[in-house]
Amino acid sequence: MPSAESILTSLPRKGFFTFPQLPPLFLAQGAHTLRYLQARTTQDFRRLAPGESRQAACLDSQGKTQTLITAQCLQPEHEYLIIGDGGNSEEAAQAILQFRVTEQIALEPIPVETTVHIFGVSSEQLESLKEQFGITYAISSMRTPYNGWDLLLTDSNSDSVLAALHEHSGEVSEETWKAMRISARRFHFPHEIQPGKTFLESGLTSAYAIGKGCYPGQEVVERVLSRGKSPSLLLPYYAKTPAAEKESSVFEKSESKDGEDERSLGQIISTGILPHQGGCCVAVRIRNTQEAPPDTLYLTDGTPLELISL
Repeated sequence: MPSAESILTSLPRKGFFTFPQLPPLFLAQGAHTLRYLQARTTQDFRRLAPGESRQAACLDSQGKTQTLITAQCLQPEHEYLIIGDGGNSEEAAQAILQFRVTEQIALEPIPVETTVHIFGVSSEQLESLKEQFGITYAISSMRTPYNGWDLLLTDSNSDSVLAALHEHSGEVSEETWKAMRISARRFHFPHEIQPGKTFLESGLTSAYAIGKGCYPGQEVVERVLSRGKSPSLLLPYYAKTPAAEKESSVFEKSESKDGEDERSLGQIISTGILPHQGGCCVAVRIRNTQEAPPDTLYLTDGTPLELISL
């Protein structure tokens, strides 16, 4: 069974990637901003000091994901910067504000030309970049196995910042980023953590706070946690060849007295091709049975998929 560490040896430890599409970006402002986010999301934002950020999900009443965000505290209680994993900005705003009634909170879109994520740089290097190029917003986020930041760039500084990043560490392709996040179980919305699927199947424990109080879907989340299992699981597997494709079915093989049995267990949700190896990392949604997840799954053509251990 390959470990996450062994997979990551082929992947860069520093670099940046440009979001293929601008993610949802908002300034959340108003007298009740913290109170509303606290009641709407899975996260305890009361713990945030200015400049700190946390990941959170907005769920429906059945505990299914509507959007995944990272919120950074700008002014406690009243002003927070919100960036979504991805998806449609209008749908993300509707999901966030779905239960607003009389609360004083508004989401103002942020005019941004480009959003990039950098990782493997020190805090000192980040501050130097911000000062040199006048970067207003840098949000701490975990989009790879390494600590990183989302930089929101405007027309006035995007070209110069990108040139500086290329000189410092080089750009990572979207495929490599997908392989990095899948191998490290940093699943992404809406590619791996899909709309309408149970949030807890993602295993993103850093995106929710147990016992923080009521929010839509909280009863379902607490009940699933108390039982110890979600109906499905998202898990990372490794294929030695790039043959694994999205939506391919996966099977478990076992020996019986009549020979070898095959059992359909789930399907591939997302893939990321590894550089220099020819293989790929795949996010697989499987049924969460009473047994431990299989170390090896198979495609219909017999290609094995090996579970990437933590």
